[in-house]
Amino acid sequence: MSRSRIAILVCVAIVTSAATLYLFRSDRSPQGGESAGKLSPASARNAEVQSSNGLPDAASQIDVGPRRAGGVPAEPPTAPTLRQRFLGSNDYDEFVGSIIKEAETGNIDAQYYVYAALSYCDREFRAIFRRRNGSGWFTLDEALQRVVRKQEQSIEIVQAIDQRCRKLIEPAKTEYADAGKWLRLAATGGQPLALTALAESRLYDLRIGTRSEDATKPKEAFDSLTAKELLMAALKSKEPEVLWKIGELQGMLSGSSENSTQAQWAWWLAACERGYECGPGSAWLESNCRYIQCQPGDDAVDLMKSTLQTDFPAVEELAHKINANIDAGAWSELPVGG
Repeated sequence: MSRSRIAILVCVAIVTSAATLYLFRSDRSPQGGESAGKLSPASARNAEVQSSNGLPDAASQIDVGPRRAGGVPAEPPTAPTLRQRFLGSNDYDEFVGSIIKEAETGNIDAQYYVYAALSYCDREFRAIFRRRNGSGWFTLDEALQRVVRKQEQSIEIVQAIDQRCRKLIEPAKTEYADAGKWLRLAATGGQPLALTALAESRLYDLRIGTRSEDATKPKEAFDSLTAKELLMAALKSKEPEVLWKIGELQGMLSGSSENSTQAQWAWWLAACERGYECGPGSAWLESNCRYIQCQPGDDAVDLMKSTLQTDFPAVEELAHKINANIDAGAWSELPVGG
């Protein structure tokens, strides 16, 4: 097995997963002291599962519920899901505008994807287009000239970020409020990806030592939970996106060890098995194939096999155990780390 090849793939994943490291800071509370609202009561099924895994009482109040059976929707959707619309959107201003009313009326998935769009643009557009003197923005042509000169980013990615985000960021819109507000609202309602984003932010805070308490900020049930407890609560949804993110976080959860690397691959493979976007043309595959030669028609699992080589069977066995434990509700048996 090529250790350098594995290192490249893991580094690409870490860079890609930075999407939530900047997303929510502890000082980005709801505007004007607005409370994020009360937690919805946990379902009887969740309460039974949570009482058996030793999570704190606060975690058992977060009702995520199994949103999918085995990672597959119980009924085929008649329209694209919010996630599909988010991933397929080339205009996040239009996307947010189309779901903001749902978010305002309490749809936790809409709240999360408003947050996801706002935070993506806040991070990516500012990083590439903000003038170094802090006033105004580079035009697309100016940004592309810098890319060609400094080779900081691919032209295609810069063009895509400009198309998705300029209308959302450049006019300094305020009607959508702060991204952190929407994250807290979604997490309060038990939205699993919001809980996962909070967990990532918490791990990042601990790593760089910036987590602090704000006595003026309304306290929610999730405020007392550790990153691992937030991830365990999110796992109740059985969402493949949660499994993938747990894989990305293994380095921060467990440290840079061979065991955490194996667990990372296993969580990714388990996510693929539950329906995560792992086919040809998927974002993770395309990102890695810029640095590693891929064969035509390869999917993410093919790339894992060619990268891990003789280590793949052990990773596959662990992935199968992860999914079996999730289906059985054996949460304490899962190698979350931390």
